[in-house]
Amino acid sequence: MKLLLIILLFPLITGFSFFEKNNGDVEDGNQLTKEKKYDEAIKYFNKAFDYLKKPEIHYNMGNAFFQKQDYTNAKDSYIRALSTENTKIRDNSYYNLGNTYFKMNDFKNALEYYKKYAKNNPTDKDVKYNIELTQKMMEEQKKQQDQQKQDKQDKEDKKDKEEQNQDNKDQQGDENKQDEQQKKEQEQKDQQKQNQDSKNEQSDQEKQDKQQNKEQNQNKDDEMNKNNEQKDSQNKEQENKEEQEKKEQEQKNAQNNKQNDEKKEQEEKQQNKSENQKEEEKKEQEQKQAQNNQNSKENKDEKDKQEQNQKKSEPKEINGTELTEEDLKMLENLQKDNKNLKLYQIMMNSKLLNKTYSDKEW
Repeated sequence: MKLLLIILLFPLITGFSFFEKNNGDVEDGNQLTKEKKYDEAIKYFNKAFDYLKKPEIHYNMGNAFFQKQDYTNAKDSYIRALSTENTKIRDNSYYNLGNTYFKMNDFKNALEYYKKYAKNNPTDKDVKYNIELTQKMMEEQKKQQDQQKQDKQDKEDKKDKEEQNQDNKDQQGDENKQDEQQKKEQEQKDQQKQNQDSKNEQSDQEKQDKQQNKEQNQNKDDEMNKNNEQKDSQNKEQENKEEQEKKEQEQKNAQNNKQNDEKKEQEEKQQNKSENQKEEEKKEQEQKQAQNNQNSKENKDEKDKQEQNQKKSEPKEINGTELTEEDLKMLENLQKDNKNLKLYQIMMNSKLLNKTYSDKEW
């Protein structure tokens, strides 16, 4: 069997949101219960109930009484806790009422409350075991009661028979009175001895029954402790499993967020790359246009230069006479030199007259 304990500070068990705010008196009571200071814990629970008026506190108080082995007060506290609207607290109160009545050897009521708990918790293996164990204890208890009734009946029959024998003896004649008196005294002695033997036998039987009950209670306690350990182990495994699933979900969410961020970053990079590419294409187009303009200008300048050179190389006419570039250059030099102006005139006249002069004539 197991003893379901509750700490009102943990809504996972109580489902009572008020206690999530950590009430000081309830916390102190729970801590003192853990420290096995049950009387002090009960004082704090009573103090908390005076101003909170919450039936859930009676559940904690019942746990303290139970561990104190004050099963009468534990039973009363669990019954008062049944008025709660919290179904989890009510179910646990049913269960612990079953445990309390079991400890009190009231197996009939224990079975009733175990079944109430099982009705709302059909998959709980522990309560199924408790129900089976309680039914077995009820059968053993009934056998003991039947045996005690049979022993009592046997004693009464024996007493009636002795009384009847005594009556028969009283009806005997006076002649046998002395013998009867002696026989009666002997019978009384025998009866006293028999009664003493019966008393001793009964005492031995009571001791044996007490020892047997003690062993049964010890076995029941061992079974309860074993089931409690198994239940605690299962709860711990479930909590570890939930914690692992929570971590895996967080890792999965973190991975999804990372992927989304990378995707978003990739899209932004792609968008920036597209914009940069457009900007580069625009720059390349402008550079190409500028290059074309430069080439066009250079071509134009080259063409102008060629035209100018061509124009310079073409013979010019002065007074109907064509002059070469060499003549024009010489003419330009002569114009700069006034001293040679006369020589220039002579030369020009010679050109005009198609006459060749010798160096001496020059």
